[in-house]
Amino acid sequence: MTDNDAVFTRQGDTWLPTRLALSPWSPDLIHGGPTGALIARAVEALKPDPAFLIARLTIDMFRPVPARPLRTAARLVREGRRIAAAEVSVFDGEVEVTRASALMLRTQDVETHSPHAFGGRALPSPESVPLRSLFSRGRTRDQVPPGFHLHIEVRAFRNETAKDGSRAVGAWLRFPYQLFEGEEVTPYLHVAALADFANGLGNIGAGEGAGFINCDVTLTVHRPPAGEWICMEVEAGAGPVGVGSNHAILSDTTGVFGKVTQSLLLNPRAPGRG
Repeated sequence: MTDNDAVFTRQGDTWLPTRLALSPWSPDLIHGGPTGALIARAVEALKPDPAFLIARLTIDMFRPVPARPLRTAARLVREGRRIAAAEVSVFDGEVEVTRASALMLRTQDVETHSPHAFGGRALPSPESVPLRSLFSRGRTRDQVPPGFHLHIEVRAFRNETAKDGSRAVGAWLRFPYQLFEGEEVTPYLHVAALADFANGLGNIGAGEGAGFINCDVTLTVHRPPAGEWICMEVEAGAGPVGVGSNHAILSDTTGVFGKVTQSLLLNPRAPGRG
């Protein structure tokens, strides 16, 4: 790879996914991370001014997103002095494949009296934790389809599975490449691209040959993220009706800045698939 490698390249008024955008599920589909980055970029372009923070971004993943030229359509639903709301859709041609809503709030300096209200337990530094892979079931890199998931640097420091199948995982994550060709990766875009990995880290199962897929991502932040490493502390579980959820506390090296939540759906694997 070179420094010029990016997840998306410009193609007219669309963005063309590169091999860095691909999903492990199919060579014809892109990963949820690049989809999140594409939507977050559209929302950032709508911010009324730099003082606004994208406090909440909810992405509904109701269709697979193909590895074809993708177009975003974004609009401000409301632009107030302190609150702005936006909607974004991603299109494959004329077909809407993903839709999102965002809430933007004007920031101001304030002295808070509960600095640890969002958690904030001591974390190991990224440099003190060894690199690991996101490969499942003992597969090697050569056995995993290429794509976005192979280029995330992961430094996991917690990995627990309870008797009921629920999971608790902690890991530092970093994506060291460009997201959009010729454009700077802002801290918020970086977080939006990584948010979908809460499910990958939680990775709950439901008996032999079945797992859970995420159908949405909600990212909330209470301050701008900073730095190149993002920590996720994930708790994930499911009920007896084939529906689950995961929740991840997000931190950077200065402390907690937000959360990710996702809705999960049982995904029985076809016979013969690993």
